Order: sequence, then C-alpha cells, then structure tokens
Amino acid sequence: MKKFLVLLAVCLMLNMMNSPYGIAAATVSTSNNGYQDVPQDFWAYQAVNDLSKRGVISGYSDGTFKPQSSVTREEFAKLVSATFNMDLINPAHADFADVLPNRWSYQYVETAKDYLTGYYPPNGRAFFDPEAFATREDVAVALVKALGLSATDLKDKNILSEKFSDVDKISYSLRNYVAIATERSLINGYDDGTFGPDRPVTRAEAATLIYRSIKGSNADANAPLQLQADVFGVAGYLGSFQVGGKTEPGASVAINDHTVTADDKGNFDAVFHFDKEGIYTFDITASKGGKTAHISKDLNFTIPAPVINVDIPDTTSSSQINITGTISDIYDQDAALYLNNDKLNTYSLTVTKQGYTKKFDQIYSLQSGDNTITLRAKNSYGKENKITKTVTLNADGPKIIIDSDIPSTTSNQTLIISGRAQDKNDDNPKIYLYLNDVNVDLFYGQFSKYLTLKNGSNTIMVKAVDNLNETSTVTKAVYYNAPANQ
Repeated sequence: MKKFLVLLAVCLMLNMMNSPYGIAAATVSTSNNGYQDVPQDFWAYQAVNDLSKRGVISGYSDGTFKPQSSVTREEFAKLVSATFNMDLINPAHADFADVLPNRWSYQYVETAKDYLTGYYPPNGRAFFDPEAFATREDVAVALVKALGLSATDLKDKNILSEKFSDVDKISYSLRNYVAIATERSLINGYDDGTFGPDRPVTRAEAATLIYRSIKGSNADANAPLQLQADVFGVAGYLGSFQVGGKTEPGASVAINDHTVTADDKGNFDAVFHFDKEGIYTFDITASKGGKTAHISKDLNFTIPAPVINVDIPDTTSSSQINITGTISDIYDQDAALYLNNDKLNTYSLTVTKQGYTKKFDQIYSLQSGDNTITLRAKNSYGKENKITKTVTLNADGPKIIIDSDIPSTTSNQTLIISGRAQDKNDDNPKIYLYLNDVNVDLFYGQFSKYLTLKNGSNTIMVKAVDNLNETSTVTKAVYYNAPANQ
C-alpha cells in the first residue's frame, strides 16, 4: 500500500510542472468527456482519463492537459523528493557546480540525488544540468527504484539489445534499471525499434508510465517482504555474537539502527560484542520498495559451563570399562576435564559455531557392586559442569575346571589332581588346594599336585579367588580302600 501511495504522489507531482518552480498556478477537474486535447482516440487517453478520475493528475484552467509538455530535471527532483516524503536536506556545500544553495531547487536536487543522479566528468566538479528536460531513462530509473527493484531482479540480461537498436545511447550505469523497467513493461520503445533514452518525457508519457506501474505493482505491493534471522555465538570470542540471515535481494537491512550490507542474494551478517552478562535484544529490519519486515531476537548472554557428553554403562560384568566422550565449550578451547578429581587428557580439537570440542577416553577399573564415577569440567572463566554416574559391576567369579580324572573310590593311595581357573577379570586368579581341610598348596591360574590319601573318606577342595575377591569352589569326595596287607 505504501508503494501505491508513493506512486500516487509521483502522479500528483507530475501536474506541478507548469511554473518555473514546478507548481501549477491553477487546475480544474476533468469532465466526463476528458480534456479537449486528449480525445478518446489519443494513444494515452486511457491512462490520462483513469488517473484524472482518480484525482491523481489534473489539467489546466483552459480545459487542456497539455500532453506534449515536458518537465525539467530540477522539477523532476522536486517530484521525487515529494514522492518519497524525503526530509529535505540543506547542506552547506553543494554537490553540483550548477545547483548552488541560492537556487530554488537546491534542497530538492540534493535530497533526490540518489534517485536522479548528476554527471561526473573525469576532471572538474560534478554538475546536474537542472534546466534540461527529464529524460525517458531518468523516469525509468525512478520507477524501478520506487518499486524497490534492483539489478538482482533482472532476469533477462540481454533484453535491451534484443528490443532496442540504440542501446549504446542508454547511460551505461543506468542500463540495468532501464532493462528492469522494460522487462516489467513499465516502459516500452518506439515503433522504429529505438528506446530514445535522451528524449524528454511528456506529461502524456508520464501518465502512461505511472498508470502501468500502478496496475502492474499491486501483487508486489501486497506480498510481504521476506526476512529470516538468527543469533550465534562466535566461537572463541567471549561476548561476541553474529547476527545473520537472509532477505530479498536489493533490500536494505538494519540491526539495532546500524546499517548492515546484504550481498546480491540478500544474505547479511554482523558481529556484536558485549562485555558483561545480561539480556540483549536485536531488532532486525529489512526495507524494500516501501515495504518493511521486522524480526526481534532476544539474547540471554551468560557464560556457559563446558558441556560433557559421555558414554558409561549402567551395569557390566567387566572390571574395566572404557569411559569415552567429548567436552565442549563455546569460548575456551583449554577447558579442563577431571575424572574423580584426576585430570584427563583430551585430544582431537574441532571448532564450530557452537564452540570448541575435544574428545577423551579413559580405562577405569571397577570394584564389585556399585561404583560412583564423577566427571567435572571447568573453563578458564570459572564455570563448572559435573556429571555423576553409578556403574554396577556384576562379576561372575572364577570358573574352576578339573582336567584330571578323580574316582569316587580308589585302591591307590596317591592321586594326581590337575586343572585350571578361568576368570573374565583376572588372568591368574589364586587357586587354593585343600585335602581334608588342610591347605596343600597355592597356585596361580592352573594347578597340578600329587595327593596322598588316608584310608577311608577323603575330601578334596579347590578354591579360586580373583582380584575382585570373587570366590568359587569345587569339592570332590574320594574313598581310599587300602589293601589288606597295608
């Protein structure tokens, strides 16, 4: 809607060109039959008639519209200034040698210089040529800028050479704007295949161009301006945050009233610094062609503690586990990590937008039952994080294997017993060998022993103990039936 009002303002200003100062001395409303010098078969009749009914343009007191009258560059500068509701500026030093502070149009020319550019010779001062007529390329540029379009909106880069034979006469710096105006049918060429960039714009032409702009810009005017933005901490820099996002190509962007440059695809970013913790707000605004989009992002700036990610089982049957994981910190690449108060070695540093990340792994020995494991991370800013895990060791104990054959009854007084003990957590568990409750010997891992039996019942017991004090036993009963002559 704002864009439409801007274009209406352009139209209203076009009728202010009768006097040297750009303001018509007197106007009258049109009749149903239109102006006497704009008959129904006149090429611009529809545009003039439509805009007149809307009250956008007016004729003169003698009932004429003067369709062939032209406007000057300084009059057009006033039109542009009023169209965009610009705050008139009055600089102490003139930008153009031929428009000095005492000239009636000085403020308008200075204010509208971004829309209606001057001329910049290689040597000497820039000049504006205020009394020259505004040309077709001047108006084409103004219409394109009024619609918020830029060079990135041009789809067919060859459209000027395809349509016009006098492309070389179009100012080089303005060709993209003229191309966009042509591509969007805001302005057309002549029957002879020329564009006529230097031809003065008449009131009839201006009415037609604005009429086309109004009819062709409704969809663009109603479409919301696209804007996306987010806030990221800058890795390694305490209190530094990057505000980045994307808007439409050609849009201007401001963050907290600071102008930010967007690239030709609409991407933008800026870095902000804060020296203390607190809540900060980023107001991101994009503007294009009278449309505005706004996003507000709140940032709660606190110095975070390091983050610990660890893989520890809840239960295990192994007396040793490998504790693995990562420690991450957004600002400190040297954040320390402790395991039950013992500092761990970290390695493989990686850097991302989320900060610094390092890996760790540590072999840890468990005791039977519940084991408490505490990981504590601390950075150079005094921020700490702690994770406590309980790991339960359910050990099975040693397994005793008897390799020799032990009979239940024998007539041999001497008996050999051999075997071994296997344990998941101990390669050489202790093996105690008992005969009739008397300890015979101590072995490690495996055993072999000759035993002398007594007459009658004998009890052989093998006991294995691992490094976790897990115990298992095997008991064998042997009856020695001594020969009668013994």
